[in-house]
Amino acid sequence: MTDVIYRVGSGEPVVLTDQTSPVFIENGDEATITAWVSRAGKSAAAGAPGNGNGNGQPTPKGTGGTIMEDANYFYHRFEADGTFEALEAISADIFLVGGGAGGASNNRGAGGGGYTHTETAVAIASGAAVAITIGQGGAGAVHPGSGGGVGGGAGGNTTATLGASTFTANGAPATTVTSSRPGGNGGSGGASGTTGGSPSADGGSDGGNGNATSPYLPGTGQGSTTRAFGDPEGELFAGGGGCGASSEVSTPGAGGAGGGGSGGTAGSSGSGGGGPEHAGNPGLDGKGGGGGSGGNSSDGGRGGNGCVIVRYARE
Repeated sequence: MTDVIYRVGSGEPVVLTDQTSPVFIENGDEATITAWVSRAGKSAAAGAPGNGNGNGQPTPKGTGGTIMEDANYFYHRFEADGTFEALEAISADIFLVGGGAGGASNNRGAGGGGYTHTETAVAIASGAAVAITIGQGGAGAVHPGSGGGVGGGAGGNTTATLGASTFTANGAPATTVTSSRPGGNGGSGGASGTTGGSPSADGGSDGGNGNATSPYLPGTGQGSTTRAFGDPEGELFAGGGGCGASSEVSTPGAGGAGGGGSGGTAGSSGSGGGGPEHAGNPGLDGKGGGGGSGGNSSDGGRGGNGCVIVRYARE
């Protein structure tokens, strides 16, 4: 029975059948190829048996979440509660994102993105489990139908627990409604509120403050990058929400890069807005984005749920 067929250089195929020991294949004067053929799995790998997944490549050293890889690491991404279990002893980095806050109603302040946290060189023994709890996004504000705006809800904390140790990324705090119409604080700050046809500000990104429409105040960001594991080229998370539009002639603020929701559009001045089509947009789940605030007399968008990513070296 044929296990593997190799084509060596530009020559004829070489057929290996039911081998139980290394096979040496001469390739003219150019090279010698060493291969091991598995009877059970009908697979071949360079070197000795049991090396990786049968083709010379390393295999994941843990289970749980959505598994991805690049040239250097395996990644286990959790966007819902779950468990990472190590199949062998490893040193891992754990990146956490809290839930984003909901946006306020009636073109007040937008929600901040969830805070981020990276724990490096975590020793995980073979068979040990890391319990993952994902922080939920805060509720978007429901406009009461008259009067000023209402603040959005706080995001939940995201945790990863290994034995007696718990690593945490806090959720963004609730947005508040005051005369300064502040954006919500968080990993990246939410945009300030606006009024009377003035421009609507964009949400913050990469740990920065939100933007603001004078004289109102932006939300404050965490002041450090919200990229995964703090890597300069890492994926962005925790964008702040954008502000809702206050009139038909103004444009809603954009959500910050990394999952922030944009602000809601404004309804006609005659109707006073208020329809669901003018609500703020939600922050992205799995990114911890802040919710956009609602257009005039409209609801705010909810915050996005957080996530956890566990990574470890491929080799």
